[in-house]
Amino acid sequence: MKRALVILSILTLVVLGSLAFADSVTLNVASSSPASTQTLKLRTETWTQYAPYFPQPPVIDGKINLSDEWYLSPRYYLGLPVDVGYQPENWEGQEKQSAVYYLGWDQNYFYMAMEVNATPVVQMAVGSNMWQGDHIELWFDTQMQEDFDLKQPNKAIFQIGISPGNFDFIKPEIYVWTPPVLASEVAKCKLAVVQTPTGYNFEVAIPWKLLNVDPQPGMLMGFVVSPSFTNKPNTLSQDVMISSSPKSPNNWGNPQFFGNLFLIDPLNKF
Repeated sequence: MKRALVILSILTLVVLGSLAFADSVTLNVASSSPASTQTLKLRTETWTQYAPYFPQPPVIDGKINLSDEWYLSPRYYLGLPVDVGYQPENWEGQEKQSAVYYLGWDQNYFYMAMEVNATPVVQMAVGSNMWQGDHIELWFDTQMQEDFDLKQPNKAIFQIGISPGNFDFIKPEIYVWTPPVLASEVAKCKLAVVQTPTGYNFEVAIPWKLLNVDPQPGMLMGFVVSPSFTNKPNTLSQDVMISSSPKSPNNWGNPQFFGNLFLIDPLNKF
């Protein structure tokens, strides 16, 4: 199977993590043709994240196995004051409202695992209204280079919600706000949530077909991870949101405020 050849400097940056806050806006990438190169534009003043290729898919059971399943992923942490993107006056601190997450991919799915500090876990809504309770929002810009100057969503920009439920009468679920996606396609996602003493853990597998993406090593997409919290039990409210792109929550759907996501293949197993 052919794959893009990412130049050595990119792989070095993956190891060092020196693109966590990108200053540069272009990278040169060698294509499958020796005579051609591609210049990739990056978002600045935001995170650049990496999802490694998984030769063996993780078991989606909510039990985050770092030694055997998620060991290739960097550890991403959200829980500093600078990470609070929406209503920072309501943030209750990293012990009560923070998250650690891991990323991965293979030919069929985009994978994510997250440990969420959320005390208490509050969710009284379902479907399109899950934003009024504890949930995670993911944004993907699957055509980032074409959309680089865009300032509003289009059919290549996806907003996906992940709700833990409330471990009582509301079940965990995934919802796609934009663009319109058939419920039968969303049902092909895999989600498992486990309650913990300090909140909840989840693992999710999102089919690339839902995102209309043919994944390849070296692919670059726009990407945002935003955990959202409701502070008071038995209420419908969005009180605070932390984010890998803190300017994104107040600029709904504007890809100018997304981060960068590279699909990488550190073991050359693709």
